Parts: sequence; C-alpha cells; structure tokens
Amino acid sequence: MITRVPDKTRPLLNIQALRAAAALLVVFVHLRDLEAKYSPDQILPKIFSLGIVGVDLFFVISGFIMIYVCWGLERGRRTAAAFLFARLARIYPVYWLIAGAVFFAWKLSPDLISFNPEQGSVGRSFLLIPDYNAPMLKVAWTLIHELYFYLVFSLCLFFPRRFWIGLLTFWAALIWGANQSGLCPITPGWRLVTNPINLEFYFGALIGWAYLHSGGANRFGKSALALGLGLMMVVMIYQSYFAADIYPGFGARTLLIGLPAALIVHGLVQLESRGLRASKALARSGDWSYALYLAHVPILSALFLLWGRAAYGSSPLDNLIVMPLFVGIAIGLSAAIWLGFERPILRASRRIRRRIDNPPNR
Repeated sequence: MITRVPDKTRPLLNIQALRAAAALLVVFVHLRDLEAKYSPDQILPKIFSLGIVGVDLFFVISGFIMIYVCWGLERGRRTAAAFLFARLARIYPVYWLIAGAVFFAWKLSPDLISFNPEQGSVGRSFLLIPDYNAPMLKVAWTLIHELYFYLVFSLCLFFPRRFWIGLLTFWAALIWGANQSGLCPITPGWRLVTNPINLEFYFGALIGWAYLHSGGANRFGKSALALGLGLMMVVMIYQSYFAADIYPGFGARTLLIGLPAALIVHGLVQLESRGLRASKALARSGDWSYALYLAHVPILSALFLLWGRAAYGSSPLDNLIVMPLFVGIAIGLSAAIWLGFERPILRASRRIRRRIDNPPNR
C-alpha cells in the first residue's frame, strides 16, 4: 500500500537549504571568472570553477519536487494545464525582469553583453526557445532544460501515477539510446531533447518516487549523503587539478556529477523524514535562490566593472574585502527581488489558479 507523506504540501526544509547552497555554488563560478577578468591578484582557487555542480543539484531537485508536489493530484487535462501554468508563472516573470535589465544594458552599450543578434535570436532568448547560441542571460540555458522537463512531466499527468515512473524511464531510455547510437545533434531542438544532462531530472524523479512509495521512511539517509558528498568532492578535485579539461562533457557530467548529486538529495530527504532538518531560517534562504541564480551575473558584473581600476594593486587585500561584499550585495538584491516581485507574482498566480479551478457561481 502507498502511504501519503504528512504535510506534503509544505516545502522540505533540507531541500530548501540545498537550493540555496546550489545557487551559491553557481555564484562562486562566476565570482572567480570575474575576479580573473578584473584583477591580476587571483585569490580564488581553481576548484571554485566546479561550482557548476550547483546546476546538477538544481536539476535533481527539480525532478524530485515535480513528483513530490504532484503526487496526490488527479490525472487529466485540467491537472496538466494547471501544472504547466504554475511552472510557467514560476519561471518566466522573474526571468523576464532580469533578462529585460540585461537587454536594456545591451542596447545602451553592446560591448557590455556578449551577445550577437546575428548568431542568436533576441525573441528566442526571451521565450527560452532552443537556439544555436546561449540566451542573452547565459545562465538561462538551464531554464530551457527545465521547461523541457516540465513539458515531459505534464504528459505523465494524463496517466495514473502508477505509470509515471515507467513513462519517465522510457523517456530516459530514449535519451540514453540516442546518445549511444551516435545520432548527431545538428539542430538546437535535437540537442536539447537528447542531451544526457536531462537524465538528472530522471534521477530526482526516481528519488521522489521511492520516497513517496515508502511513505517517507528513512532508508540509508546518512550513508547516501556521506557517499554523495565524498564522491562530489573527489570529482571536483580531480577535474580541477588533474583532468585535461576542467569541465566534463554532458555525458560524463551526468554520471560523475549527476549521480553524486542524486545521492545528496536522497540523503537529505531521508534525513528529514527522520527529523534531522535544516533550521527554518536557513531553509528560508531557498526562497531567493532562483532570483540569485538569475541575477548574480549581471549584479556581480556591474560591481566588478565599477571596482575594476581599484583592483589593480600589488596586494590581494582588496580582493579579500570586496568579493565577500559583492556576494553579500548580490544576495541582498536577490532577496529584495523575491520579496518585492517574485513572491507577489507567485501569490497572484495561485489566486488565478484557484479562480480557474473554482469559478464563482453566476
């Protein structure tokens, strides 16, 4: 018998805290890149560039959360439509706000933004449609994969939940088979649907499926978390200091980073079911993780540009002072975006959904 998890609609505190940590890991990547660009006194170690693992954590978390929040829903067209509406309302408004600011900066001074309209479409960039080049806001390439997974998962909602994992397994097998067959991804859309990094969503869905089927029972939480963290650190150290290329290809990345990320998510979820939870204050930082993920590059770029000339000194002391300050400013502005824009938008979208689901009597 399948047991429902109590208070399933409330966010898991450990997952919320992990989202905040994943966003900070991605911030460290670009912090190091910008330090190298604007200062000769490089103090951040090479391993900071492997903060890209934050993206893999986000993908696994997303796969888990979709199973988790949709578990008790009725199947059918209305459910699938409501699901897509909720996810689009989550993705696009904040993205358009920040991408719009980047677009405005590009129109004022094209040299500030690395974007060639002859090689990439502004319209596709804003709509998050696959293109030959990354969107104008570069980190948004991950949102294209998120939207693709939401579309795939929405199709599962037409079926009873006992079929979900089978359908997602079939989808994962198609991705794996396409890569093993050597099919050449010659178009942006084909590259998207066959990219093996999409399997990380599947890893998260498997974790969610197992968790809910067990009724949230604790299974191998500590050992999975320890193993996942250990493997992640080994991979990060090896790729940073011993590999020929610091960034593994998508296929290798899915295995080398995606699987440890899945173990970490599984471990934290299972520990929470045992009562080992992050504090509410720490978990609340996960609320602004999406805004931080999108906004940190333009915020840090502007700050480093202003700091630029002052960075050219014989001592790295100024780096030690300004970089934590810049990260703090990015976090503060992202929290402001969450409070002043993102949260009101999400509340409005929930009200719209309730009105659609429960129209007033006329």
